[in-house]
Amino acid sequence: MAEYSDQERAELARRGQALRDGSYPMKTCSDVENARQAYGRAPESHRPALTSLINRRNRELGCGLEEFHGK
Repeated sequence: MAEYSDQERAELARRGQALRDGSYPMKTCSDVENARQAYGRAPESHRPALTSLINRRNRELGCGLEEFHGK
């Protein structure tokens, strides 16, 4: 699992590669897979945005994962 500094998280959030608060940064397909696995631990309020981010980053990075429906 990649570790990102607070500054990196802020930049990824600004680019739309993490949630607005910098959580769930996704630079690589491995990050996308990790986010899918961590979904159940995400606060309910983050889940809709997280689902959208996972699917968008999956497409943008060409990860080839099935569409994620938040389960």
